[in-house]
Formats: sequence, C-alpha cells, structure tokens
Amino acid sequence: MSTSFEFVAPDHFTAGAVGPPGQRVFYLQSREKGTLITLKSEKEQVRALAQYPSATTRRATASWSSPTSYRKKRKAARRRRPAC
Repeated sequence: MSTSFEFVAPDHFTAGAVGPPGQRVFYLQSREKGTLITLKSEKEQVRALAQYPSATTRRATASWSSPTSYRKKRKAARRRRPAC
C-alpha cells in the first residue's frame, strides 16, 4: 500500500531533474503548511503537468482575445437564446 497525500492549497509546487541528459531523474515537489513531499516521477508526467496550464491559458486567450471574436461569440450566444 502506498502513502497518499492531498494538498488543498499548496504554498509551493515545482518540478525538476537531477543528473546528466539520458540519466536524469525527475521529481515533483509540493509543500503545504510545513509539510514537504518530493516524488520521483517520469519525464512525460512532468512534461504533461507543465504543458496543461499553458495550453489552457493559450486556448482561453485565443478564444476571447480579439474584440471581433468576442463580439461574434456574443451575437451567436444571443441567437441561441429562446425568445421570451
């Protein structure tokens, strides 16, 4: 049975690697209220965690960044509303 940790609002979260290329060991580290854990991880897991927030931000920004895009979406939303 493995130990489980749940951090609701971590004070700190980071990922890193130790060692030369090809022999690196990847880690995730989190701290909340004085409790610090370090987990050994796979490179792809670290990459996925790093890419998720930036991809989400990029999609949201692209979707609503231009005024024209925003106006088109507002008009489309109004057309879909049922008439009262």
